[in-house]
Amino acid sequence: MEDKRQFIYKLKPQLVICWVLLLKMSAVFAGTNDSNGLWAGINIENRFQPNSKWHYNVLVQPRFINSQVMLQQVEVSPAIFYQQNQHWSYWLGYGLFPTTPQGTSQTYLEQRIWPQIEYDTNIGDRLKLSARSRYEIRQWSDSAQIATRFRQRFEATVIGHNALNISYDAFYEGFLNVKNADWVTDERVDQNRYYLGIEIPTTATTVLNFGYLYIYRPREVESQAEHIFSIGLSVNLDKRGVGPVYSV
Repeated sequence: MEDKRQFIYKLKPQLVICWVLLLKMSAVFAGTNDSNGLWAGINIENRFQPNSKWHYNVLVQPRFINSQVMLQQVEVSPAIFYQQNQHWSYWLGYGLFPTTPQGTSQTYLEQRIWPQIEYDTNIGDRLKLSARSRYEIRQWSDSAQIATRFRQRFEATVIGHNALNISYDAFYEGFLNVKNADWVTDERVDQNRYYLGIEIPTTATTVLNFGYLYIYRPREVESQAEHIFSIGLSVNLDKRGVGPVYSV
């Protein structure tokens, strides 16, 4: 087992190169309409009571587009979750998204209610694997129709054992539209996300994380791609360790 862990750790630079090449290839061959952006967020987590299995989590994340000059969206997502054991947790959350679509000056409001199941496991002391399944019920302020969407994320974190305890994190997340509405795309696949970043502990309860997030939205007429620089501060008052703030 130790040999396998050392082998994975030695492959880290090669895995990073392959990941970047994969993102570049997808942008070249997709024929996309590309845009750039910045997502900056803060995530706060704690237990309701000492030794309780019930936790709360709050994410606030402004999102900018077009070289970080236009505030397109703000995400405010409070949630509670039950930590059954070191592997399984069960979530229920609410999302509020004031949104100004690109090319317009009008602001709309999207609301989401989402149950979620998350599974985490460690392989030795260097590798953490996670899987997250979320079902979203979505409502848009300009429409009476309700849309639903399923999201599946697979994530891997190489845990830092260096002078700064820097960890390396990557994930893939797929979005599938289950029930369409007049304000969402008719495509079954809504979007795919690929993330690569680092996590730097700054205090006993805070972690600074930043990285590159590639979002690809396949469309029949013209597909869309977003290249996002993501930066966030995770604050865990329980000192249990939290993941990067890229999006919920």
